[in-house]
This record gives sequence, C-alpha cells and structure tokens, in this order.
Amino acid sequence: MELHQLRYFCAVAETGSFSRAAEQSHVSQPSLSQQIMKLEDELGARLFDRLGRSVRLTDLGKAFLPRARGVLRELEAAKGEVVEHKDSVGGSVTVGVIPTVAPYLLPSYLASFSKKFPQARLTVVEEITPVSYTHLSTRMFCVLANFSTMASRSGLAPQVMAY
Repeated sequence: MELHQLRYFCAVAETGSFSRAAEQSHVSQPSLSQQIMKLEDELGARLFDRLGRSVRLTDLGKAFLPRARGVLRELEAAKGEVVEHKDSVGGSVTVGVIPTVAPYLLPSYLASFSKKFPQARLTVVEEITPVSYTHLSTRMFCVLANFSTMASRSGLAPQVMAY
C-alpha cells in the first residue's frame, strides 16, 4: 500500500469522481484509476461502486475512509514536527562557574540560553577557579564562565571559554 494511493482514494471519496480527483491530485485520470485498482487488489475488496461517470463508496470503502484519512493526518503531523524542529539545537551542555558570582550573574545568561535553545539540557556546576580550569581541560565542562574581580569592577562581560 502506497501513500499516494491513500491520497487518491481520499480524493475520489471526497469528489465523487475519478476525473475530478485526478485533476485535484495533479495526475492523469487513467493513472489515478490504476492506483485505486492496485489498492483494491491489495485489500482484496472493492472500495468504490462505479456508476457510469460517478462513483460511490462501498460499505468497505466507508469503513476504510476514516482510517486512510487518519494515516494521512498522522503523516502530515509527523512531517510538521520534523520541519518545526529541524533547526533546533539539543543535547547537553555543562557550564562551570565559580560559586561567588554564579547566583548574581548567571540567571540572566541562563534564561537567555534556555529561551534560545529550549531543546538543550543545561547543567551548571559551581567550582573554584583551579578546579574549573581542570574540568574544562579534561572536557568535564563544555563551557567555563570565569568572572575575574577586575572584569566585574570595570563592567566588562565575563570571560567565557569552551573546549
């Protein structure tokens, strides 16, 4: 069973016509008819009663229609989620910071980071400066925010180092 067959099936059911469904689906009428026949062959049942130039769903077709629509809806929802999240950044980031400044300077940075990268998992670890440098060099920290006394007095931004 192919997704395009389900789309064609739904189009014929909605329009009541192979010709209108083919036009709506941007395929030739013979191609659409062939795909519907393949779908019916695979299911082992007729889905439409062909009545000259119009068609009507059989009882089995009526039962199949909500399922086919559901599959197509789920496919569109899945596609939408992928498109929506394809550019989002996720993963884990461990930030090392010295304890004396973490509660004063980090909240605004963390809020901004979390807003910009909602899929990322952020961990903050407070350590004294020598231990933080060791953790950065051994890659226990992804980022080290080092706030020196001179930098905070001069109004400069924190020094940020990453491996």
